[in-house]
Amino acid sequence: MHHNQKGSILIETALVLPVLLLLLAGAVEMGRFMLANQKLSSLASSMADMVSQAEDGITENEIAQIFAAMNHVSKPFDMNQQGRVILSGAIGTANQGNKINWQRCEGALIGLMSEIGNEGETQLALPGSLSLGEGDMAIIAEAYFHYEPLIFAGFIDAVDLRSSASFRPRFGAMDQITPDGLPQSC
Repeated sequence: MHHNQKGSILIETALVLPVLLLLLAGAVEMGRFMLANQKLSSLASSMADMVSQAEDGITENEIAQIFAAMNHVSKPFDMNQQGRVILSGAIGTANQGNKINWQRCEGALIGLMSEIGNEGETQLALPGSLSLGEGDMAIIAEAYFHYEPLIFAGFIDAVDLRSSASFRPRFGAMDQITPDGLPQSC
């Protein structure tokens, strides 16, 4: 017996195509989320590294130039509008423990505060296993990004991503910022 199967391929395609499109959309969204996490990690590391490489201390204008590079490092994501970077200079002291000597911020997510502490604070939550002896300095960058799903908006909630990195200054202490421009205060 031979049956007429002319319409069966069209029906099978109509049944399978929505599932395949959903899988494709999920793969695109997952890839975009993973890229955002990777870019955020790279941004935090780059920012802390650039500041820690400054010779003879750092100035307000140099910090502003480093913040100007923020969107280039995080492309295709807009850190100025959907993110925030907090740079902190922490130093170990003999009688107060660790202290944040200076802190500078850039980005529109002003509601997010540093998880290690604020400028002048001495009870710090340093990232990872970082510990500072007396006079030791660390440059800590915290990067935040408000991730909003592109394809599944309305089905998946937006989430705030965070990454941090720390480096020791390479050319002496950076216990203060030389004032030669407007500070990007937090």
